[in-house]
Amino acid sequence: MDVLSLQKFGLLFLILAIILPACATNPLFQANTEFATSPVATLTPAPISLELKSATAGLADLQSYRAKLTVDFEGTRNGQPAQGRLESLTEVTRQPAAWHQYLKVNTTLTSTEIISGVSEFYRAGDQVYVKRGTEGAWFSFSDGGVSPADLGFFALDRLIVLPAVVSAPQAELLDSQKTQRFSFTGQDLAAPNLIFEQAAGDLWLAQPDKYLAHYVISATVRVVIPDPKVHLFDQGRLTLRYTVSDANAELTITPPDEAQVERGPLSRLPRLPDAKIVSIFPTFIEYTSAITPIAAALFYRDQLITEGWSENQADIFNEKARLLYAKNDESLTVLITPGEERDKIKVLLDLK
Repeated sequence: MDVLSLQKFGLLFLILAIILPACATNPLFQANTEFATSPVATLTPAPISLELKSATAGLADLQSYRAKLTVDFEGTRNGQPAQGRLESLTEVTRQPAAWHQYLKVNTTLTSTEIISGVSEFYRAGDQVYVKRGTEGAWFSFSDGGVSPADLGFFALDRLIVLPAVVSAPQAELLDSQKTQRFSFTGQDLAAPNLIFEQAAGDLWLAQPDKYLAHYVISATVRVVIPDPKVHLFDQGRLTLRYTVSDANAELTITPPDEAQVERGPLSRLPRLPDAKIVSIFPTFIEYTSAITPIAAALFYRDQLITEGWSENQADIFNEKARLLYAKNDESLTVLITPGEERDKIKVLLDLK
């Protein structure tokens, strides 16, 4: 190779040594890796409407079932701390027609309408058996249409607020029951008397019957309009679990023995023939009747004196009456007042 060729080769080598590093740092000459490194877009399923009218919808079609509901709460009521746990078990059979509810209340609340301890309700056919509180005695009467809530029991199912929309369903087995699981947040919840400041929950619909088989929620709640049937707090934290089991299973509901009922002092007190019980507490009962206040007062004066009660006072007017009686170590107050309905009166029997 002559001198001229060597010079040309050296010049070419020098040019390549300058150009190649420049290409390596110039973005115009770099490989496009944007497609490989950019995240893959995912589509979030749109919320769907929940086709369930109430928490108890569909249960009437079952021949039998058990429903457990537990509520833990902590907050304030009337400016005072309020906390506690309520546990409810409801059992229902259609043939024979029977209903049992067990309610256990453990709370710091001291309101007069709240009875701590265990309360129970049985309805077998038209016969009803009720015991309010651990210290209460059994009380029996006939009424085929009365419910525990009618008698002052907490209606805890009213705390189950169903969301308007839910997430896309996921198929799940819940205690061998085919269900669809949905999730929701506080933004999906709306109730006329509650404001959900924060909430997260899940619900399971049984398939193919589509009744509410399971429901859980943890929420911070503010009560706008207190519901007297379930007024636990004005604002606070709430955790609720609800489960329906033993659908269409063979259940046996056995009311208390009649001997237990007859020993209850309230059960021994006379009642007007058309009495409709509206409230039962350990020491008093309240009912309505279509009789006039004067006729009701005369009924009790006759019945109680016949049963050996001594009348200590009798204040009788056209629209109301107050009767006081004593027997052995017991005292009885009979209050007769106008009822909420125009043609009804309200009778309160307070036994101490």
